[in-house]
Amino acid sequence: DLSEGLDGLSSERRSSAQDFLRSRHGFGFDYFLRQGQLKLAKIIARGKVRNENEHRMIIDALSDTTIDSSVSVQLEMLLAAHESKSGAA
Repeated sequence: DLSEGLDGLSSERRSSAQDFLRSRHGFGFDYFLRQGQLKLAKIIARGKVRNENEHRMIIDALSDTTIDSSVSVQLEMLLAAHESKSGAA
């Protein structure tokens, strides 16, 4: 959500927001992006979606148009298997 809010900012304003977060909290929004990427990598390595939080995380990642196509294919397969198992569509 945070990265979506920062997408429309100019690079100067994005840098200001990053500096503000670092001065206020000790880390910037790039920290959250990396954490999300690490979680997705763990899900892919495990080969299984364990819960609805991971399910939502994959759906969010697939909505990112900059995601690598090989990662997208893996996430789509995991999502399909999870939805098939849970009966969701």
